[in-house]
Amino acid sequence: MSVIKEIYQTIPAPIRYKGSIISNQLMRGKSPDMFTTIDVGFDDWCNRRCSYCPVSSNADRHGPIGDIMPQTYWERLLDGLQAINFSGSLKPVHYNEPLLRAEDITFPRLEQAREALPHCTLMLYTNGDLLPQYVDRIAKLGLHVVLGLHDPANPKVLEFIDSDEANIIALEVKDMRKNKLYNRAPNIPLERIWHPQSCPNYSWDQGTLVINPKGDVVTCIQDHNAEGVWGNIGQEDIMDIWNKREFWEFRENRRLNRQEGMLSICHACLGK
Repeated sequence: MSVIKEIYQTIPAPIRYKGSIISNQLMRGKSPDMFTTIDVGFDDWCNRRCSYCPVSSNADRHGPIGDIMPQTYWERLLDGLQAINFSGSLKPVHYNEPLLRAEDITFPRLEQAREALPHCTLMLYTNGDLLPQYVDRIAKLGLHVVLGLHDPANPKVLEFIDSDEANIIALEVKDMRKNKLYNRAPNIPLERIWHPQSCPNYSWDQGTLVINPKGDVVTCIQDHNAEGVWGNIGQEDIMDIWNKREFWEFRENRRLNRQEGMLSICHACLGK
């Protein structure tokens, strides 16, 4: 642990907490405790059933009859983000395939985000099965696309990646058939599990705010069962949720690499 962290920990927790609240208010996106990325699930629908996805076998949750975030919740979130001039990254992702509801949910909401948050980086995480038919719309919105390749590989997607059409958009390809995986499902082969040395969701100057389709702010993207729920964007302002003392304490322990307050998903992820 660095000398700075050692000195920091000598400051009483109540003072550290109050200092965090003040810095979040004054420094906004430059505060060490501020979230820089938002993962927000608009809906639960996915057309894939990946073995390493912990909710893929749940038809009620992983299909078209699953939860959909109310429009009023989304607009309330946008208002809160606009109030702090959020300029980080926003991704419509939470164990779903956002292009399944591209026309009625994903694109209209991202268009709202583009207008409300002009300095925000809008990203699209997709399995690519429907990607080729939305290239022009994606380019118009200026989305950064992260394409995850899954088994079985879609030949049309592989063909698209190598085509000139793929150059129209900002495209990043992640081969999930080979990549190491977080430990969030019981059937992940041991040789494929990756245990990070420290919490990948909360660190100094970087935090990810994760919101599921019910509007619950959950611990992280690995928290598929909502083991830790810190608030709901339909009932509370986003900064009121982020600044809650118990949520701050949880983030603080993760940043300092402590084991206090760890959830079961934390132990599985970190392997300790």
